[in-house]
Amino acid sequence: MIDWEAHARREEQRYRDGEDRLPAADDHDARQRQLTRMGNAAAGAALAELMGGNTDSAGEWFATAVERYRESYEYAPPGSWGRPIGILKARILAGDWGGAEADARWTLEQNPADVSTSRSATKRGLKSTSSARDRA
Repeated sequence: MIDWEAHARREEQRYRDGEDRLPAADDHDARQRQLTRMGNAAAGAALAELMGGNTDSAGEWFATAVERYRESYEYAPPGSWGRPIGILKARILAGDWGGAEADARWTLEQNPADVSTSRSATKRGLKSTSSARDRA
């Protein structure tokens, strides 16, 4: 049997370690990378909590992941679509459909000019997700 609690504690420790290592606000590149790592650790803790049946704790960790990914996005390199996608995954896994819809719209608003073909498919999927309520 998998010890989801141990997985969650390990990810929580990674997150806390990330807080201790968070660079000053004036070092934008190092800060955005560390915030992304913290978002990944928070998402990992959320998934482990969810698998362990702790939905309240999972929801809190998913919300933390969204916050860190969003915070890191401002200074992310162009084409850093992993953060918006991580935000959407966290919203959906937390069952936050309203937040997922709002963040799908926000992601589309980022509209980079250099979207590749594979990212175009992602973009079409996001448009479909964000307009699903409009069609209902």
